[in-house]
Amino acid sequence: MSLTRLIRNVPHFERLSPTTRGLSSSQRICAKLDLKPPPPGPPPPPPVTFDSPSKPRIVHDRPQPKDLPVIQSRAPAVIVLGILGISAWAGFIVYATNQERLASSVVRQVLTQLKASPEVGAVLGRSVGPEPTWWMLGQPYVDGGGMLTIGKVDISMRVKGTNGAGTIYFTSIRKEKGQPFTILRYKLICDNGVVLDNLHQEGLVPVPA
Repeated sequence: MSLTRLIRNVPHFERLSPTTRGLSSSQRICAKLDLKPPPPGPPPPPPVTFDSPSKPRIVHDRPQPKDLPVIQSRAPAVIVLGILGISAWAGFIVYATNQERLASSVVRQVLTQLKASPEVGAVLGRSVGPEPTWWMLGQPYVDGGGMLTIGKVDISMRVKGTNGAGTIYFTSIRKEKGQPFTILRYKLICDNGVVLDNLHQEGLVPVPA
């Protein structure tokens, strides 16, 4: 049944006001269709009357800006580390170069001749050999250098025996490739002031080319 036909079947529908007619028609329609009206909503909250002003909120002090921490410069630490690194690298280079000089054939031959020389044994005593140094970790230090490829050897080192110590100087050159080295200086200056010069007897020392 449509809504219009249902309204026309009500006799006194036209004698009611529009508002009442709308409500009555809705109620009758609900009654005809067996529909339940929606439940009433919750009651409104009771009115609240304030008899005193509201309590003010707690006012906190504004936080003051803090000073930034003072950051120390890292330049001194970087400089110190750089100096230590360079020193360690330079020490390693010096140590490695000195070990290479000690192992060279020239140094070994000079030390062998010093041990066999009666003049050196008379001044320094027995067991003549290189004198170790603390800053080379107990190894003897050979000053100077020698380049057999260009024909020049110039070294000096500390030696000691049972009776004393001194410094040995050895200089030798080769004029042409394939010829023997000629000794220019082979001298021992002892710490007690004794100087032994021209320790070589033949004038030539067969240094490997």
